[in-house]
Amino acid sequence: MELMNTPVKGAQAFSKSINVLRVIANCETPPTIGVLLNLTGLPRGTLNRIVQALIAENLVLSKPEKTYILGPGLISLAAIAAEHFDLRSIGHKKLAALRDHLDETVHLAALVGDQLIYTAKYDSRHAVRIASTVGTSAKLHASAIGKAYLSQLPVEERSALVESLQLPRLTDYTITSREQLVSQLNQAAMNGHAVIDQESDLDIKCIGVAIKQGGRPIGGVSVSIPLYRIKDNIQHYLEPIHECKRWIEEKIGH
Repeated sequence: MELMNTPVKGAQAFSKSINVLRVIANCETPPTIGVLLNLTGLPRGTLNRIVQALIAENLVLSKPEKTYILGPGLISLAAIAAEHFDLRSIGHKKLAALRDHLDETVHLAALVGDQLIYTAKYDSRHAVRIASTVGTSAKLHASAIGKAYLSQLPVEERSALVESLQLPRLTDYTITSREQLVSQLNQAAMNGHAVIDQESDLDIKCIGVAIKQGGRPIGGVSVSIPLYRIKDNIQHYLEPIHECKRWIEEKIGH
């Protein structure tokens, strides 16, 4: 039976709310209501109602300086979704074993819609750990997982995506030059892994590899190491992380 193409009640209001969330998420700094008015094009009354509704659901938080950020309600939803995501459930034991072997923090990210989302984190047993949160999106230009993922895309698709990316500076070491980013991605494509050095967090080096299915990247695994305890021999990290990647790809049908 063919479905009738009839308008869904409330769909327009829902779309406006989702758009407001996306605008807040994409702003480099927490936006004010004035900034949201400019970016969404919504009437002030409509925008105020949407923002207050999102705050009530804990999807947006209002900061003391009258700016807005995404709320913990979104992280909770993303974490619940991650629990049901096959890549995480398939790789759980292997990722935990990788953490145990290296005794460093391991992250798993998966492509959810058009974003690379951290779906699992396995903390090291050391006192100094990595500040990251399951359910948040990986910065494609400033994370090892993001760069590994980009490097495994077809060249034309990768180039178009790089051109569309915002490249906010997260630390003094973040790559914000597209030309430099492209050069790094080309190198990562040849090496089969990506490395970032303090580009996302100071004093942290990360090594990431993409997980592929059907020839396309669908996520990635990374290891994050504080600089003061990193080994000189990068193979110490590369061999185990590549073995983990291959195991997961075999399980999902590479």
